[in-house]
Amino acid sequence: MNALRAWLGRGEAGLPPAQPLDFDTLVPPRSPNACLAAPAGHPWAQLTTPPYTTPPEALFDALLEVAAAEPRTTRRAMPDAGLRAQWVQRSAMANFPDLIHAEVRPASAGSVLRLYSHSLLGWSDMGVNRARMSRWLAALAARPLPPLPAPAAAAPPPALPSPGPPLMPSPLAMALAASAAGRHVLVVGDAPSAVAALVLHALSHGAASARAYSARRPDDADGQLRAAGTALGLEAVAEALLARARVGTTAQIEGAIDPPWLWWLRGKWDAPDLAARLGPLDLVVDPGNLAAAEDPGHRLAQLRGSGARGLLLGCLVPAPGAAPGFEAESLWHAGRLDEAASAALHAHLSAQGLDLPQLRLLPAGMTPEAARAAGIEQPYWWFLGEAALRRLLAEAGWTPREATRHGPHLLLSATAA
Repeated sequence: MNALRAWLGRGEAGLPPAQPLDFDTLVPPRSPNACLAAPAGHPWAQLTTPPYTTPPEALFDALLEVAAAEPRTTRRAMPDAGLRAQWVQRSAMANFPDLIHAEVRPASAGSVLRLYSHSLLGWSDMGVNRARMSRWLAALAARPLPPLPAPAAAAPPPALPSPGPPLMPSPLAMALAASAAGRHVLVVGDAPSAVAALVLHALSHGAASARAYSARRPDDADGQLRAAGTALGLEAVAEALLARARVGTTAQIEGAIDPPWLWWLRGKWDAPDLAARLGPLDLVVDPGNLAAAEDPGHRLAQLRGSGARGLLLGCLVPAPGAAPGFEAESLWHAGRLDEAASAALHAHLSAQGLDLPQLRLLPAGMTPEAARAAGIEQPYWWFLGEAALRRLLAEAGWTPREATRHGPHLLLSATAA
């Protein structure tokens, strides 16, 4: 997508053709310019959609009416969409385009709705996408919706339809839940909601302890934990953890890690006594910032320095053939991509529901200065093949183990060599 054309266009002019979004594999971006609304229990949701006791078709039609009443909003053509839709809505002053995706699914008691709104340009949206999702949900709640049809009086009550597949936690959360019992877990990363959710998943599945660690900690860490507990139905787990390990307003001392009893620790990765201060660790969990590291090998060595005996890693790992010449052994730096490679990677990742603006805005190589100028403050610097990732793990002192693919991401476990 040409950023200038997208900015200057009207409606969907200047945008690539609409592609259906796979909500089951969606991982929200690291940038604060997106909002996911989904039923309770979804690990990435920022807003919760209620259960709707109405037929799916009626709910979908009502949603179309809500969208049609929004200013500067254009529904995008999407063949064979079923109960899915996509719109572009432009800002009033700057004409910035945002995409809104929707999907309605049948459920045993009626319907469920998932909405995802994200910006195509810039890094932060000043809360626009969240406000939009809240506004749409409120408008939908204000509309009268027909109830499910009652069974015919002369016929025996029909059996309830089989419920659709439950909304599952992320693959990383499920893998953590399966291996957490009795273990001391450390979750690392920069996405507060994802980190908090993984800590709660570990504790709710029997972890002996679970904490978070990063160089920078969000000021509202305790609030993020409570929000994750509400979204996952784990409020009691969150409150029990806060009762004994709340962060509160604990000062963040430059150059030192926090007291070890806090649930979210802040400190430097290169502290020589890091492993001793963290205490015994069975498992360190990294939810996916390796591809954004300036030096992924050094990042893996830092994780090894935690002293953990095991590693659970989620990482963007395009499949072989994602771009001409990209193989399992490939280790491509974003600064050395050409326009053809960027276009191929963008098409491959977009088809799997992942849009990296850097591939559209800076297709002929990227520098830190160019990324900042384009509003991309935390870009992905590396596109790794699976064999390359395994080699980096081995060089950092890990023995790679089982790996499973989930869309463009790879979930991989390793043990300390």
